[in-house]
Amino acid sequence: MNTNVTGEQRPTVLIVEDSDLQNRMYQAIFRQLDIRSVRAGTKREALALARQTMPALIIMDINLPDGTGIEATREIRAIEGLDKVPIIAVTTRLSTNQESTLREAGFTEFRSKPIDVADFGDLVKRQLAGVAT
Repeated sequence: MNTNVTGEQRPTVLIVEDSDLQNRMYQAIFRQLDIRSVRAGTKREALALARQTMPALIIMDINLPDGTGIEATREIRAIEGLDKVPIIAVTTRLSTNQESTLREAGFTEFRSKPIDVADFGDLVKRQLAGVAT
């Protein structure tokens, strides 16, 4: 299991989401899984928190107030130590063309809103297990 920069043994997930409702849902899932989470509501905050926390996983909304999750992901991939961190895109519309764009941008997985809570929890566990190995 990763030890993050704060010294905690629990994995840290960075949630990049500007919706309070969506954020509360993510936090409930992560509490059940005993996963520490930090939240960024903008692209700028996401980049700063990614550098600061070096998360084990990132959940990325595509539409942010100051840019896109695609832009943020490309910039995060350029940060030393975060080039391989799993990043899950979450978007309201997911087409085949968009899936290709998301993969090219560096996303590991993607899900449409509203998310299926059980499926999403399983996805998070699988991604974190891959990080720990």
